[in-house]
Amino acid sequence: MEKSADLSKQYLLVSKSEDNIKDALIYDPILVVNHLWKQLQMQPLLEGLQQQYKIEFSLEQAVKLMISNRLIDPLGKLAKFEWRTRVYEENWDQ
Repeated sequence: MEKSADLSKQYLLVSKSEDNIKDALIYDPILVVNHLWKQLQMQPLLEGLQQQYKIEFSLEQAVKLMISNRLIDPLGKLAKFEWRTRVYEENWDQ
């Protein structure tokens, strides 16, 4: 079984003086979500659905945000948007 550090070439350094260390600790599960996302080929599936139903927003980003939040830090629908701006970053998609 791969270690989560093996799933990405990125490293995260966290200072113990940071106020939001809890937010920094969820980086590891996001790497796992990204790895599974690629393994399950979710991007082409969701892009196809978006085109088929003429959805105007990024269906992939919305679904990935909801799944990530549910697995990492389950919150209500409205709280997800605050969590997204505080924790979930698009540059973690790599």
